[in-house]
Amino acid sequence: MVAYAIAVCSISPSSFSQSDALEYTILQLHIGEHVEVHATSQGWCYGCTESDLFHYGIFPQACIVPICKPSSTCTEEVHALVAEMTEVLDEWWISIKDIYGKQARMDSQDEILSYIEDLMTMRKKFLSGNVPVEELREMRLELSKKIDLGNHWLGLDMIIRNEIGEPIDIDGISVIRAYREHKTAASRIARDSKPSDASVVNAFSLLVHAQSATLDCRCECEFSISLYDVTDQRFISETFVFDWSHGSLTNRNSKALFNDLGASEYPSSSPLKRDHHIVMCIRVARVAPIDAPSATVRKQSDLGPPQTWSRQPYAAAVLDLTSCIRNSPGPQEFIVHLNREDSLEQILAKFNPSRPSIQPKLVIGDANSSCTGPYSENS
Repeated sequence: MVAYAIAVCSISPSSFSQSDALEYTILQLHIGEHVEVHATSQGWCYGCTESDLFHYGIFPQACIVPICKPSSTCTEEVHALVAEMTEVLDEWWISIKDIYGKQARMDSQDEILSYIEDLMTMRKKFLSGNVPVEELREMRLELSKKIDLGNHWLGLDMIIRNEIGEPIDIDGISVIRAYREHKTAASRIARDSKPSDASVVNAFSLLVHAQSATLDCRCECEFSISLYDVTDQRFISETFVFDWSHGSLTNRNSKALFNDLGASEYPSSSPLKRDHHIVMCIRVARVAPIDAPSATVRKQSDLGPPQTWSRQPYAAAVLDLTSCIRNSPGPQEFIVHLNREDSLEQILAKFNPSRPSIQPKLVIGDANSSCTGPYSENS
C-alpha cells in the first residue's frame, strides 16, 4: 500500500558516509517535497518523490512526516480538465491556421487569442496541484464558458454540459434529453456571447493624511473627520479620530482611508444627474475638565484624573472635496482654517443652496397699512 508523506529536512547521498555499502541508493530529498512511501523497515523507507516517479531510493523515516492521501476524485477531475484543455487548445490552433489560410482576418480574433492565453494559464495552475476544491469548481465553470464561446466563434462543434460544467456523454442519454440539452446549451452560449449591459461603477478610495495642526489650546484635543454628502444630507463614511497633544498630531494615527466610494454611495440618484457636494467634516473637541463659573470655585474644585475629563466642542471646519475627487486622482495638499464661531451644522447649511432660509424683516408702521408686496390693496 502506498503512503504519502512530506519531507521535513533535506538529504542527499553525500550526507551518509557509508552510502556505497548500502544495497539501495539514497533518495535525494528537499524540504517540503512530497514523497510516496512504498515500504518501511527498521527506520528506513523506500519510495520516490511525486516530481520524479521513475527514480526510487531509500531515506530515513525520521526525515518525513505522513500526510493524508489526496482525494482521488479531485485528482481525476484535475486530470480530466487538463486533458480537455489540451485537446481544446490543439483543436483551436488547427482551426485558426485553417481560417488564416483562407482569409486575412477572422471574427473575434482578439477574444479568441485572449482565451487561449487564459486556458494556458489555467492549465499551468492545474498542473501545479495547488488548486483547492472550492476554487476548482469556480474555475471549471469559467473554463466551460470560455471553451463554449471559443468553439462558437470558430464554428466548431457545440459541447453540452451539466450544471457544474462537466461534458455530458451523448451516447449515454436519450435522444429527447440530448435535444433539450442542445437547446439549453445554445441559449446559454447566445446569452454569454452578447455584450454585457451592466453599468460600470467607478469606485475609488480616498486617503487623508493630517500632517500638522496648530491650535491655541493648552489641553489635549481630538480631531474627528468624516465624509458628508450635502446633496443627500447624510454621512457616507465612518468617523476617524486623531489625537492632538501640545502642538502636534500623533504620527502613527494621522492617516485615514475611506474605501468603496463612488456611484454605489448614491442610491437615491445618479451623480451624473445631480451635482453631489462631497465635503470632509472636521470637528475638534478639547479634552479638559468643565470650566467653573467663577475663579473661586475653580480654585476649590478638584479636577480629578484625566480619564474623567469630558470632551467639549472646540472648533469645526468643512473642506469641499468635489473638485478634488472629479478632477485630479493624484495627491493634493489643502490648508483648512478652523472655525470657532459656528457649529458644524451651521457650516454645513452654507454648503446646501437648496435649503430654505428664513430672515425676519422689521416693518415700521401700523399692521393694516404695511405693504407686504407689490400687489397689495394699498399700492
